Amino acid sequence: MVNGYDVHLISYRWDKINDAIFHCYSVAGNNCLFKTFYFLKTFKQIKDQIWEIKPDILHAHYLTSYGLLGNLSGYKPLIVSAWGSDLIVDSKKSFFHKYIIKRVLKEADLITVMANHLIPKVKELGGDICKTIKVTLGINIEEFNINGREKCCGKIVILSSRVFEKEQNIKHIINSLPYVFSRKDNIEVRFYGDGSLRGYCEDLVGRLGIESNTKFFGLVDHNQMPRSLKQADIYVSTSTSDGDHVSLMEAMACGVFPVVSDIPANREWVEDGRNGFLVPLNDGKFLSKKIIDAIENQQLREKSKKYNFELVKSRAEFGKDLKLLEQYYKKLSRKI
Repeated sequence: MVNGYDVHLISYRWDKINDAIFHCYSVAGNNCLFKTFYFLKTFKQIKDQIWEIKPDILHAHYLTSYGLLGNLSGYKPLIVSAWGSDLIVDSKKSFFHKYIIKRVLKEADLITVMANHLIPKVKELGGDICKTIKVTLGINIEEFNINGREKCCGKIVILSSRVFEKEQNIKHIINSLPYVFSRKDNIEVRFYGDGSLRGYCEDLVGRLGIESNTKFFGLVDHNQMPRSLKQADIYVSTSTSDGDHVSLMEAMACGVFPVVSDIPANREWVEDGRNGFLVPLNDGKFLSKKIIDAIENQQLREKSKKYNFELVKSRAEFGKDLKLLEQYYKKLSRKI
């Protein structure tokens, strides 16, 4: 039982949730063709599993994977959650991807998105906005907050906590660093996270000769991130697209000044020049300049700490939107 409900989790990954009944169809490797074959091979098993469980609600996450599975299962009522990249990136990959997304959205009983800027995209792809609600994942304010901030090394610490994948564009941050280091001393840049492009980014740091100022910590336990963030001064993200930028919320809640790409997901949180800086995509000189501006403007960084914490607390504290979702669960299933 999870909060009084019997919960079954069907996944292709080992994503166990305490007290939920877990059904794993683990797939090894990242080969796209193999994963497609495995998807087709296991679809009937998963469909049969769903109909055997007969849940009061079937909730599928990410439109082109579990969303498609849920849709093809024919089970109702079906809630689908769009996470951002499925709407923004996958919909442009091919006609087939776009067709899948439009079908899943059209036939869903309820659609959830992670941020307001995704609602127009749902409408553009044929989803009913009257059946669309925003459900922010939110963060744990008890852990991510401005209490207990510390200076651990006597340096200005710049931090990135995004995965090393194409959309996160971390190489753009790295390419901006030599200019920053040439004009500012006593700086340390820390990268947290993993991904298929991590090796490339580490090699790039070596080629640029900035190893002494740049550290890669890899993927760390999430419960370690509050302390890491509280040691940082500036958070940098150059992602080309985002749904709900949870890493940004965590950084802002911990008093880390954001320098982030000027995309819709970030505009929901950052007002340029007031509580952070917004930078155009792929403008290396502008990014370098804004990082330097953030380093030099200690007064603005200090002023933004409490403001950003209160902003995140008021809009994205974990659990607030989940209560709304629970009400929709009850509306869609009279048994609950």
